[in-house]
Amino acid sequence: MAIFVYRAKTEQGLMQSGHVEARDLQAATRVLEDNGLTIIELSLESDIPFYARNIKIFQKVKVKDIVVFSRQLSLMVSSGIVLVDALRIVNYQVNDKYFQVILRDVYTTVDSGVQFSRAIARYPNVFSSFYVEMVRAGEVSGNLDNVLGYLADYTERMYHIRRKIRGAMMYPLFVLIVFTVIGLGVFLFIIPRLTGLLTSRGQDVPFLTQLMLDMSSLLQNYWYLLLALVAGGILLFWHLIHTPHGKKEFDKVKFDIPVVKQIVTYVNAHQFLESMFILIRGGVPIAQSLAISSNIVGNTVYKEIISNAKVKITQGESIAPVLASHKVVPPLLSQMFAIGEETGKIDDVLESLSQFYEQELTDSLEGLSSIIQPVMIVVLGIGVFIFMISVLLPIFSSVQST
Repeated sequence: MAIFVYRAKTEQGLMQSGHVEARDLQAATRVLEDNGLTIIELSLESDIPFYARNIKIFQKVKVKDIVVFSRQLSLMVSSGIVLVDALRIVNYQVNDKYFQVILRDVYTTVDSGVQFSRAIARYPNVFSSFYVEMVRAGEVSGNLDNVLGYLADYTERMYHIRRKIRGAMMYPLFVLIVFTVIGLGVFLFIIPRLTGLLTSRGQDVPFLTQLMLDMSSLLQNYWYLLLALVAGGILLFWHLIHTPHGKKEFDKVKFDIPVVKQIVTYVNAHQFLESMFILIRGGVPIAQSLAISSNIVGNTVYKEIISNAKVKITQGESIAPVLASHKVVPPLLSQMFAIGEETGKIDDVLESLSQFYEQELTDSLEGLSSIIQPVMIVVLGIGVFIFMISVLLPIFSSVQST
């Protein structure tokens, strides 16, 4: 099957554009004509030049809009409204223009006979592979309304967790930026004005004071080189952690940092458990659920563990031993997985574990925030103390020598 792009007129004389899936050009023409459309343009999507395509690089659909869309669609489908009509109605409720264009294309594509899951799969930046696979499972099982409800709940929970993590990092980042700006101001403007006072008597300057003066001189004379080094270091680090090997090593290092290790473990455990629970509850086979979940977790260490578990289960083995063989996986997770496999209630176990690790993550983030604030204040105080000592030491020395 191929995807064709079309522009056509409806029986009411209105212009309509979208995509249609068909075996060949003749089949696509028949589908459109059977739907009462007069074809103006019809071509294979891959034949359209790159520069002529409707490319949206910087536009992004908000998570909130996806949640609302899923809930509204779930409500209408469960009320007995045909999916195509539900998509048309929801399209009018969306305020975001970019999302509206996408949903209009999804509606026209589904209206031409393409499955809903295949229609949304064309927008991977909006609908994740997890979302598409869940919809596909709902279509197969005839449980699409409940699946859409699960997806709305899942998307909303993931959004709130990301906000919690981002919020926990904002305060230390803000303090670090303020501290850096103040430090640069001191070294570039205040210390140069004090240099004459601190060295005017020709006496030996204390080591700490001399260190401050040398750092100030270095910043004044070679600030452009230092800026280039810092910018280059940041860009190099950013590039390395976005290469496959660099990201893998960086993800490994996260499990060696005491405080970060716990948060990274809870985040990935929750993502894994939550996605597995939703997929299995939606009717997706366990092996396929593992394959999809491995693409959802952000840490490459967890990706490899889940991929290994998928290989083992396709060979008829249990998941629990694979999870238990890795130190980064909490023992509770592997033990509960074993219980779920033995009792045949793995979806219930996954749901309970997911809720448990979500709460653990929330508690850890709150604890981290409460620790970071006093630590940053102490660091700031130490910096001020060192500056004051470096300034006052030579003054005290000159007073004592007179």
